[in-house]
Amino acid sequence: LTHRAARGRWIGAVVLVLVGAFMLALAPGASAKVEPVGGGTTTLKIKKAIAEFLDDTGTRVRAIDPAKDKKSGLQFPIKSGELNDKKAKGKLKHDGGFELRGDGGRVELTKLAAIFGKNSKLKAKVESSKLRAKGAKKSTKLFDLDTDNAKVKGKGEEIKVSGVKATLTSKGAAMIEKVADMELDDP
Repeated sequence: LTHRAARGRWIGAVVLVLVGAFMLALAPGASAKVEPVGGGTTTLKIKKAIAEFLDDTGTRVRAIDPAKDKKSGLQFPIKSGELNDKKAKGKLKHDGGFELRGDGGRVELTKLAAIFGKNSKLKAKVESSKLRAKGAKKSTKLFDLDTDNAKVKGKGEEIKVSGVKATLTSKGAAMIEKVADMELDDP
C-alpha cells in the first residue's frame, strides 16, 4: 500500500482503547463513593489498525520513563487522583509519557491526566517547539474518553476499570498529521 492509500484506509479507525486500564491501589478508608488513588497503572493500547498506520508512515511511538512499553500497550504509573469505586468518574494524574517521532518532527506528551465524568477526556502536556503554536495551553485535550461501556471491578483495596475508549480529538489528529508529515483524508 502507498502511504496515501493506507492513510485513507486507517484514518476512520483512529481509536485507542484503554484496556485493563486502571489497576489502582486505593487508600484504605470508609466505603465512600470517591476514593483517593495511591498508585497503580494505566495501560493505553493502540489498536492494530492504528499501529499499522503509524508503521506505514514511519512514525514511531516510545514510552518516556517511568512509563513502560509493554506487549499489552503503553503503561503509565498513576501519580495521584481519585476515582469513584462504582463507576468511571474521577481524575487521575500520571507519571512519564510517550513520544511520537516521524518525518515531520518529534513531540513528547507528558503529564497525562484522565478526567472521567460528563465530558471525559485525556489531556497531556505537548512538548515540541515545532508542533505547539505560540500561546498554546500547557495541557491539551488530545482524546475524548467514552466510558459508556466501562466496567468497574473492586477487590479489596484495588479497583480495575476497563473498556474505556479514547478517540483522537481534532487537535490530536492535527498533531499526528504534523509528526507523520502527512495529511489525513478524514481528520
